[in-house]
Amino acid sequence: MTSALESYRVLDLADEKGAQCVKTLAELGADVVKVEPPEGNSMRFSPPFARDIPHPEGSLWFAYYNTDKRSITLNLDTEEGRDIFKRLVVRFDVVVESFSPGRLSNLGLGYDSLRHVNPSVILTSITGFGQDGPFSAYKAPDLVCFAMGGPMYPSGERGQAPCVAPGNLAYGVAGAWAAAGTIIALYHRATTGAGQHIDVSGQEAAAMITDSAITRYSYEGSIIPREGNTYPWITPGDLYPCRDGWVRIVAGQAVHWRRLVAWMNAPEPLGDPGWENREKRNQNKTLVDGIVSDFTRKFTRAELFAEGQKLGVPITPVNTPGEFMRSEVAKARNFFTEIDHPVLGRHPYAGPPYKFSEAPSRNKRPAPLLGQHNEEIYCGDLGFTREDLCELRARRVI
Repeated sequence: MTSALESYRVLDLADEKGAQCVKTLAELGADVVKVEPPEGNSMRFSPPFARDIPHPEGSLWFAYYNTDKRSITLNLDTEEGRDIFKRLVVRFDVVVESFSPGRLSNLGLGYDSLRHVNPSVILTSITGFGQDGPFSAYKAPDLVCFAMGGPMYPSGERGQAPCVAPGNLAYGVAGAWAAAGTIIALYHRATTGAGQHIDVSGQEAAAMITDSAITRYSYEGSIIPREGNTYPWITPGDLYPCRDGWVRIVAGQAVHWRRLVAWMNAPEPLGDPGWENREKRNQNKTLVDGIVSDFTRKFTRAELFAEGQKLGVPITPVNTPGEFMRSEVAKARNFFTEIDHPVLGRHPYAGPPYKFSEAPSRNKRPAPLLGQHNEEIYCGDLGFTREDLCELRARRVI
């Protein structure tokens, strides 16, 4: 069976802003070639590093986001490098980039220039604030998009300062939308023959994960406040301590409340039927949560989860990433794949969270070493000789 995007080729100019986009395209089978400056893409110098030693081949972040890609080095600041890039564009379907707006055009590699050499090329650009607008030239790491897109405001404890989500959340979402947009553009090209420029904003992507906050504001003018881990309209609906960590319980419905109370042996005063009234529980949240916490502290997460599933009480353990990796669910679904990296060694890598019955995803090759495929691409695709490559290296073109 072939992968969904196996017939397509992608040139990857992106940094962390476009990492999720191109990783998705590679997992779906596209032939992705990462085009890096001679010193390496900036992601190679992003921690964490293996054995805590900074090294261009030791970034665990780079290793995760760049599986199933090939790497070439190319200096786009040189005229010769730009000419070589245009020759590559002729042979590829997609270019993904995350430079500041206008950077590619200033190099003579903007969308108009690229479609001049390849009218069907698709250029996907991922930036903090999009290609136009008053903030388009501003620097925007993930935190900026998360803060200015709206989801940071309701994040955190009530009465406390907002907090940022872990990871690369805003650009992770932006990358997912960029990958979807790129695939749709390929579908559009199949029917029209035309390429196009896709403009993705990290701020706008972050706004998409505010749930109903934007709709609520547009409808009634209200702002969702910070509520921490709890649901203000559901009690119990919070995180509760246990012997080895935390569990989340959400028992707002009457049937769930009754089952939970019976499981706890109807402690006073919660055994009284009057406590089935949700509003009464919400008004006495401190009391209810205290009694539930006293109960959960007696058990482990696994014990609470298993019994909750058995009794029909919505209860969820809070797992560490390592616990998820070792879980029966991850093993049963073959979510992790062992990949052997020439520098980092053999380790499990997370696969995509989707499975196709007829077009399997790909997660087999390690992230490439810097310039590992120069000869393969330049000689195989463009007809250079090894001597040519030596001269290009000497001139810092590759």
